[in-house]
Amino acid sequence: MKSRNQTAQGGQTAQGGLITGPSPPRWVIPLAVVIGLLAYLSTLVAGVQIWAGSPDEQHGFLVIPIAVALLYLRRDEFPHGESRIDLRGLALIALAAGMRIYGDQYIRPWMHMWSLPLWIGGTVWLFGGWKVFRWAAPAIVFLVFMAPLPGQVQNAAGFPLQRVAATGGGGLLQLLGQPAFVSGTTILLGENVLDVERACSGLRMFQGMLAVAVGWSLFCRYRWPRFLLMFAIAPMIAIFVNVLRIAVTGLLFQYVSGDAGRAFSHDW
Repeated sequence: MKSRNQTAQGGQTAQGGLITGPSPPRWVIPLAVVIGLLAYLSTLVAGVQIWAGSPDEQHGFLVIPIAVALLYLRRDEFPHGESRIDLRGLALIALAAGMRIYGDQYIRPWMHMWSLPLWIGGTVWLFGGWKVFRWAAPAIVFLVFMAPLPGQVQNAAGFPLQRVAATGGGGLLQLLGQPAFVSGTTILLGENVLDVERACSGLRMFQGMLAVAVGWSLFCRYRWPRFLLMFAIAPMIAIFVNVLRIAVTGLLFQYVSGDAGRAFSHDW
């Protein structure tokens, strides 16, 4: 008969095999993440420039602090004593490296920022094991919101959202008794002509609104049904807010001045 210790060791070997190894020191995971962030330093600098230069992307400054706060709020669930080397994390690291190589080869710089959460997730999985990775996964996934939307997504969804914004804004103005007529992405409002351009489509507002919904759901620790409901409602709120913005802009054009309408639409 095997002793209890021998049985336990045999079970651990069977579960781990060549995939998992011994537990690393506690400082290994933070050190690996810091080294990786240094490798992504140019990507982070480019991201900061995008956040600072585009009013639609300024929520990127808040993503990393919120992700750190989510880890702190989940500190009581950290699987102490469960961290171990897990080679399956190399799959995410390899995927992140592949995205960076592909982005450099085919001039897709946005792929660098999108690969950063994958690299962090792979590092945590490699040096912390599956349970530690699962604990940190909500905060790691939230890091996706610091990456700008790819140009292909903006081009594909921009025009349909322009049409929705123009139609909704014109319809709301009509409900308010205004002489609004919608033609494509243009609203004819009395003597004023409002062109709903791509920047006014509300597409970039989606990302910020989804970040708010996901962050709030993780903060409140919603279960899947309520989490998915928040995720579904967020785009509707983004569309409604954009339509409301266009309608208010039209009212300002009608009753105040064109300068007031432009200031509200683009600055406020």
